[in-house]
Amino acid sequence: ANLPLQLWNCAMQFQRAARAVRPLGAALSLHAICWAPNYRQEGGVQRRSRLDVSYGQKNEAVKAQEITSPPVEVQLERLIRTACQRGLDEDFEVVRKLRMLEDDLWQRGKIHRVVLTGGPCGGKSTVMSDLIQMLSDKNFLVFTMPEIATEMFNWSGGRMWDDFKEEGLADDETWAKLQFEMTSVQMRIEDSIVMMARQSLAKRRMLPEPPRGAVILFDRGVVDNVAYCTEEAWSMVQEELGTTTARLRDRRYDYVIHLVTAANGAEKFYTLQQAEGADGTESARHESPDQARDMDMKTQQAWMGAKNHHIVSNAGKDFAQKREEVKNIIRRIIGDRVQEERSARLVCEFISCDDMKRFLRADPQVAYASFSEVRSTLLSDKVRLQKRTMPDKTVSYFYQDVKEDGTVELQFEMDAWHYQKKLRASQAGHETAVKDASGITEEEHSFQKLEDKIITFLYNDTYIRSHFFQPPGSEPMVIVEVECIPEDAAMKLPKWLRSKGTAEELCPCMKLLALA
Repeated sequence: ANLPLQLWNCAMQFQRAARAVRPLGAALSLHAICWAPNYRQEGGVQRRSRLDVSYGQKNEAVKAQEITSPPVEVQLERLIRTACQRGLDEDFEVVRKLRMLEDDLWQRGKIHRVVLTGGPCGGKSTVMSDLIQMLSDKNFLVFTMPEIATEMFNWSGGRMWDDFKEEGLADDETWAKLQFEMTSVQMRIEDSIVMMARQSLAKRRMLPEPPRGAVILFDRGVVDNVAYCTEEAWSMVQEELGTTTARLRDRRYDYVIHLVTAANGAEKFYTLQQAEGADGTESARHESPDQARDMDMKTQQAWMGAKNHHIVSNAGKDFAQKREEVKNIIRRIIGDRVQEERSARLVCEFISCDDMKRFLRADPQVAYASFSEVRSTLLSDKVRLQKRTMPDKTVSYFYQDVKEDGTVELQFEMDAWHYQKKLRASQAGHETAVKDASGITEEEHSFQKLEDKIITFLYNDTYIRSHFFQPPGSEPMVIVEVECIPEDAAMKLPKWLRSKGTAEELCPCMKLLALA
């Protein structure tokens, strides 16, 4: 009732058009159209801003988005006019355009393009794996983009840097050729990933529990290449691309998170080995600590001016706290409450996974729930492999270094081929040890494995992550992780979930659990 009269009439026309064009069905039932046009002057050019469209999703705030392209309401009015004039079920072209427009409106503000950057040995690989797991549990679609420089290093058999090595102004043209190709490849892959994210959201938005959005995690962005070029070489790259650094920085990415190199503030942890090289593969990292600090500063300068630039340093914190700081940045981005304390872990009275699902459906205090299954294989006292399967059959694989309490110290995502290869190689090593060691049974050398079913839900604005599993030689158990200070954890649980004590005291297999 507070909308301007013409927009209210537009909304009513759209509803009539939606009823006329029957093939759209429920897909065309807009719950609210809440444009709020206003104008402001910027640089002598009149620009129009409008509020995005809210579809009544739980806990989804309406976000303001500035548009400089033709206003969406103009496109909508044209389609409405066409639909009202024709009003035919057979007008599939109008149906198709209305579908595309509604998908576009629904997706606005729900796709977050996040760059993880920084100097060498800053922790990007481990942090990216942390974010994949956290966001999946929070019902977000997660897309990842690998570091193109590392990929091209591998594609070239490690010869890329040697054959294109910068040796002064005379080599600027040669070096610019490499940077142009690398930037072009990266831009094409990034554009493809954004397209896939939009399509996936559009396809899944009519599900009973539609995704809250999509997060695209880029392991470095194209602007990182500025730090590896002279000013002359990068000018050549920009000329070939037909764009500028500011356009690349501001139009392709929404957030930039810079992880400062360990060579600055955590020197004893600086290493040339990348996280992906923990299993023995060759590393593309070659910088000394001084070079790493220099590259870190150049990278910060390259991204200077980005609209959302976060710098995560090593000062006054260990690596676990650094990882948590990045998680909190992402929590703010997606509109979640910031977690200041480590989650409490409680053992609860046993209920089955199916019983919990029934309780969740019946409890009005539950905002949403997501499900996953994790198979953990402990290869040694400190190393495990993890296979995570989501309800839509999406599968992710991780290599992890773990502490005694199950906390992940270091991890990176791997593909299915490397996961199986690592399993087979480790299994062969165990079998050889069993044959060579007298008096040692095969059972003593067999891998410890655990199937962990995970249900994550939001209860009264508190995230609760439930694990259903059966420890080897023990009864089935339920452990919950509650995002709050440990003293309040038991009080944050629903009435149908009762705590028995802390997991550290009662759980015999913390190393095998897929803890947050």
